Amino acid sequence: MKQFTPLKKVKQDIFLDTDIGPDCDDVGAIAVLADYVQRLGATVRAIVNCTSNPYGTIAAKLLAEHRGLTGIQYGENKQKGILCGEETKRYNFRLAEKFAPEIRPGTFPDAVTVYRRVLTQCCNKGAIFITIGTYSTLAQLLQSQPDEIIPQSGIALFKQKVSAVVSMACKYPQGREFNIYGDTAAATVFFRLCPVPIFLSDYDVGNTIISGYDAPVRQTQQDPYWEAYQLYLTAGQTNCTKSLRRASFDLTAVQFAFEGEGEWFSLSQPETVVIGEDGTNCFLPDPDGNCRRIQKEKPDEAFAQFYNQILQNSDFLS
Repeated sequence: MKQFTPLKKVKQDIFLDTDIGPDCDDVGAIAVLADYVQRLGATVRAIVNCTSNPYGTIAAKLLAEHRGLTGIQYGENKQKGILCGEETKRYNFRLAEKFAPEIRPGTFPDAVTVYRRVLTQCCNKGAIFITIGTYSTLAQLLQSQPDEIIPQSGIALFKQKVSAVVSMACKYPQGREFNIYGDTAAATVFFRLCPVPIFLSDYDVGNTIISGYDAPVRQTQQDPYWEAYQLYLTAGQTNCTKSLRRASFDLTAVQFAFEGEGEWFSLSQPETVVIGEDGTNCFLPDPDGNCRRIQKEKPDEAFAQFYNQILQNSDFLS
């Protein structure tokens, strides 16, 4: 299994796949993404909402644009019934309604169509996928068939164009984690078919890194990032005076994609991930495996301070 080449060393086209809605750490992950992109001059080619909740796509777009990310193709999962209950709308619906009322839900193209179209424009091995949600849309992509426009299957296109996948997913050494059991069938397909190396920030990497906002300092109704944390963590209370902090699951995956091994992270030996029918996962040592776990090399407090500085950047306070 090849070593990981981080985005700070080699520029690649970035594809972000997010389930933005069931938790607010996706919002923090977009902030971290924007920070690195602007400092390093990287390019985000596509952001896809892997859920069936159309407000997630709107939220992802307005959040990215608020932090200066433009020229991005957006797509959404047209499959019905994937993480679209009321509990997944604690902030994305309100953000869409307040900050982007001109965008009608459901107007973005199908995720697989976006992925296939944009990937054909990438150099061979010139793309990297960062996934911070279920594998719903990636499973669809890998199973997609040739069509009249793109003569390659999804798996062949992925193998040709993508160098690696960095994911927040799984529980080590075994257990149940939301991005797996949220769509077990898709996770099973992904880990069975993925033809490129997978680098996993498992549940315990980000669970003890608590980041976010000091509410009394940053209490504003014009920052969609602050508002997303506030809506998610307080169930919409407008007179919140407590700190708005959450585990940093997804933020670690985005950071690793840029940093790789070194000051912040190291990697495990190669392993294979097996997905059970009940949504559990198990890591198995395997010198020929295509998965490696991301491991922290700094204390949680250092990560939290880094993420807090990005989230609380006053340059983006309207």
